[in-house]
Amino acid sequence: LHRAAGQLRQRPSSGDRGTSRIRLILVTAELGLAIVLVICASLLIVSLAKVLPVNPRFDPQGVLAFDVSLPQTRYPDFAERNQFFQSVFREVRSVPGVTGACAINEIPFDADASMSYVPEGGSKAANALPRTVTPECFDVLRMRIVSGRRFRRDEPVRAAIVTANFARAAWPGESPIGRRVHLGVSGGSLIEIVGVVEDSMQRALDGGRAPQFYEVAGADSAFPPSRGVVRTAAGPEYVPP
Repeated sequence: LHRAAGQLRQRPSSGDRGTSRIRLILVTAELGLAIVLVICASLLIVSLAKVLPVNPRFDPQGVLAFDVSLPQTRYPDFAERNQFFQSVFREVRSVPGVTGACAINEIPFDADASMSYVPEGGSKAANALPRTVTPECFDVLRMRIVSGRRFRRDEPVRAAIVTANFARAAWPGESPIGRRVHLGVSGGSLIEIVGVVEDSMQRALDGGRAPQFYEVAGADSAFPPSRGVVRTAAGPEYVPP
């Protein structure tokens, strides 16, 4: 009887077995979660190691972007919108440390919708990210013009600067300067190419250099500017005393 009683005392109860099973499940789950976190951390480190040395071919250091929302009823035409932008930028440029300001419809890495452009006299469209800018944007973003010229303050016609890869796709082996493209379809509005800018990354740091089409802001621009871009010497977070 004493031996049987001792064996009974040593035998684990069903409650003890249930607790041990739950503990085992929890330990296994924690181990699995730890492995997943280690794998994710490793992938993040590998990804950072790949993108940190990448040169996007524009300079984002010291640049601040902000949205500008203009009610259509108050600013119905380009002249009024442009006057508003210029007054804003005059005030912005007067802030100590600000070295430049411009307007653009989409900032880099913020939109990737493409537009079709058909070279005049051709039928095959070339696609590009549509950008509408004021003339100062290439200086503010420090994008290098490789041929042709920059935008003038008052262009006599609808004018554009395209990236080198767009020029190669639209006019292989030929200079695009002075050429024209139809917007959207072969019968669309004509836009004259006045310059070529270096290819840059606009979708993602690991997404390649998509062709871009920069039209100078004007009354006929298909995509009016709605973002302000400011370059500062002291960093965007600097607050003047």
